Amino acid sequence: MTTVTAMIPCYNAAQFIEEAIASTQQQTRPPDEIIVIDDCSTDGSGDIAERMGVRVLRTAVNGGGGAARNLGIREARGDVVAWLDADDFWEPHHLATVVGLLEQHPDASLAFSLVREFGDRSGIWAECLPAGSPCDALEACLHRCVVPHISVVVFLEALRNVGGYDESMRVGADYDIWLRLSAVHRFVCTHEITANWRQHDSQISGGSGGGGKLFAYWEMKYASRARFLSATQASGDLDRFRLVEALMIRVSQSHLMCAWWARDERQLAFHLERVPDVADARALRQRWRRRARMLHAARVWDAVRSSARAIVRTLTGGSSTTFGKVP
Repeated sequence: MTTVTAMIPCYNAAQFIEEAIASTQQQTRPPDEIIVIDDCSTDGSGDIAERMGVRVLRTAVNGGGGAARNLGIREARGDVVAWLDADDFWEPHHLATVVGLLEQHPDASLAFSLVREFGDRSGIWAECLPAGSPCDALEACLHRCVVPHISVVVFLEALRNVGGYDESMRVGADYDIWLRLSAVHRFVCTHEITANWRQHDSQISGGSGGGGKLFAYWEMKYASRARFLSATQASGDLDRFRLVEALMIRVSQSHLMCAWWARDERQLAFHLERVPDVADARALRQRWRRRARMLHAARVWDAVRSSARAIVRTLTGGSSTTFGKVP
């Protein structure tokens, strides 16, 4: 049977760490070991973990999530690592469900479930891969972070083989590691919810929030993609390199289209400036520069269309069926 290390990186999570650890101890399929990596907390988080009887590793300096996770990878004894953040918690059947996926599908190296968001924001992490069968997740991982850490179970050997986490990344480490893993491993998932992701102001979450935080997160993703493209080219696999080039153009097109429909000039300029230097990039840039010049006209048309719809609703008493839909 697959042996499991439940791994919880922690920094100043005294308010939540007990609930997180308890959720690992209450699994219907218990982990073989539970490790908390205390990244120089100043609020006694590590002491709370020790009192709960789990193994605690303490970093010498505060190195961030990547460094803490790499320490855990070096020390783990299980076949797989099941990640959990210190302010989140699992449903009791999480390990039985997600580890079970890896046992059912030996050609997959990483498994995950859907995630419930709660707290300051609520929702379900969007489905982005088909459920039930191992798949090539490369394109999905180029587009976005396919899943937060807290529902992932991954073979320890796979993490070690891709070099672990990039310790220079204070945000977006999940996006980067899933991208590198997807290049050489298949993923499998279930659309069952087995993990709970707490949303609160004190967390470090690169993908949420607005303004500069969002742009910083996007910047990180572009840097990860550039490193990934360079590594693919250096591997000497020309067919794989051409595939990644084509996928990156599709990702850029998707980002530009989202910015266009949001009518967001800043986002459009940001993504346009970062179209990667790959095959077909020149044509994509030229096409979108022409389109960007029409953004003001598109906003005017949106306003006219909205006004027309309001007039139709007024004339029809709230229904537009008599006159048909305004395009």
